[in-house]
Amino acid sequence: MSITEDGEDNLWIGTWEGGISIFNPATQQFRQLPFDATGRNGIANSIAWATLADNNGNIWWGMPAKFLQQYNINTNSYLAVEQPQLDLWRKRGFAIYGLLHARDKYYWIATDDGLIRSNSPDAKTEMAVLSGFSRIYNGYIRALCEDKEGNIWAGIRNNGLLQLFRREQNFEVTRIRSGNINNQINDILDDDQGTLYFATDIGLYKQLPGSKSFTPCKVRASTPGYYWYKSLLRDDKGDIYAGTALEVLKLNRRSDVFEPWFTLPPVEGVYSMDDYWSLLRETIAFTGWVLTADSYGSTPLPVNTKS
Repeated sequence: MSITEDGEDNLWIGTWEGGISIFNPATQQFRQLPFDATGRNGIANSIAWATLADNNGNIWWGMPAKFLQQYNINTNSYLAVEQPQLDLWRKRGFAIYGLLHARDKYYWIATDDGLIRSNSPDAKTEMAVLSGFSRIYNGYIRALCEDKEGNIWAGIRNNGLLQLFRREQNFEVTRIRSGNINNQINDILDDDQGTLYFATDIGLYKQLPGSKSFTPCKVRASTPGYYWYKSLLRDDKGDIYAGTALEVLKLNRRSDVFEPWFTLPPVEGVYSMDDYWSLLRETIAFTGWVLTADSYGSTPLPVNTKS
């Protein structure tokens, strides 16, 4: 479902019905977080959606019904954060699709029913749903990104893009509608030089510094005509990767073209795009490795790409 990297280069992998797997690249070993329904001594739910390594080094993940949970790296302890008691939230729980710890120390939580901002999402902190963000335009927020200027970008399913311009302690909200990015936005990336990249169901797009337009990225994929992009990553070297349901592309800085970097080998029993999407639920590249999940999303598989 999602992957994040901690301060010791370990990868925390949120899965569907497999809890949290932790991959140590030094030993090339996996370990599972223990399960504990109370959330005090382990992960409280087998489904872990968005994951986040915050600016303090702690790990967060979102869960259905249980809302949020934190693992404190320093104390090796767990903190369960219950769902806010707001009229907005459905009693059955909701999906958390994105987590962001901004430079101003606010936490942003993207859900299928609104956008939450909190200064510290612990058990004693009130969380506020930003005014006007409830059930935004009949869609849910799928992607979050903080750009170089500290502005927040939120991608809405099937309904375009929100840009929250930072104005001291407040934000000026602008909705952007473009034929290029009006489809589902699955991920947003700032390359730290002012260029923003957008992974959507209809292609890869970018916005150059100072521009208000969105242009298609040049792509040389192994599967021409396939435009379903699910994830983006900028690694420690500054290289940019784009994950699809079938392969991982890497940006060639010289030619400014996304080129094939890793293609999943044929898998017995995988027949449809939906199956491939489950197989590569959130394809992310880290230090020469691609971590995928099996068809049930519960067993991460390391594949050395020798990049």
